[in-house]
Amino acid sequence: MSREPGRPAKHLARKTAPARTNDALPPVKTYVSRILTKRGLRDRVQVVVFAYQNGLVSGY
Repeated sequence: MSREPGRPAKHLARKTAPARTNDALPPVKTYVSRILTKRGLRDRVQVVVFAYQNGLVSGY
């Protein structure tokens, strides 16, 4: 992606964006990890299933 000098790129990679927002990525990973542990879930897919089964999310 090309950009003008002195102007930020419009799209930042997932890992570089937190560097511009006070290093937010590690706390998010910690938060998600704690949710998984607390609920006995293995991954984010199981979090979604849990949310649907418990009425936390309504969908299609």
